[in-house]
This record gives sequence, C-alpha cells and structure tokens, in this order.
Amino acid sequence: MNDKIDVSEIMRELEEKLKNGLSQKQLDITDISKLIGEHIDKAKEKILKDTSDLIKEESEPCSNETCKDCGGRLKKTKN
Repeated sequence: MNDKIDVSEIMRELEEKLKNGLSQKQLDITDISKLIGEHIDKAKEKILKDTSDLIKEESEPCSNETCKDCGGRLKKTKN
C-alpha cells in the first residue's frame, strides 16, 4: 500500500481522545458518536485530498485526446 494515503494520525488522535474521555468518565454515547463522526469526516477528506494529489503526481496529461461526444480536441488545462 502506498504510504501517501495515510490516516493513522487521525485514528491515533481519535483513540487518544476516547481513552482520555473514558478514563476521566467525561464521555457519554453521544460524545463518542460525535468523536467518531468527526474523525471519519477528517479521514475521508484526507483520503480524497491524498488521492487527488497522487493522481496529479502519477498521471501524465494527454496531448491528443478528443471528446467522446463531439469528437473535438480537448485542451490542456493548468493544474
């Protein structure tokens, strides 16, 4: 697996917050659910960003592509 898509830091943060909150008896089920939801959202955003960066990094722009609908040439766009 490519290490450019890595959410382990986000999961470690979640684990720490859960351990601390539970050991200090500060979390109820609603708080736990919120923490999990927040960290899943963070992980999702990081995966999307890292995947996008990886695609930009690994793919080469095509110079001679045509539109599948009309047959016109596609223009290169700046990244």
